[in-house]
Amino acid sequence: MSSHVIRIAALAGDGIGPEVMREAIKVIRAVEKKFAIVFEITEAPVGWAGIDAAGKALPDETLAVCRRSEAILLLGGAARS
Repeated sequence: MSSHVIRIAALAGDGIGPEVMREAIKVIRAVEKKFAIVFEITEAPVGWAGIDAAGKALPDETLAVCRRSEAILLLGGAARS
């Protein structure tokens, strides 16, 4: 059985994003084990992590990772009212 590769940009965002992203990636890896599919996950900074890393919320390299990917998994912060 051949595998299909899907590239995913994983953008954890701020707050609890990194913790939730770790669990989301565990689920994705479980799907890989069950089906003939491979996910190539590239994590990239966004939000405050992007500001810390490159001086802006959406660094150029993060945008490039997104453009090279078939899917984007984005975990953002909670909305405030």
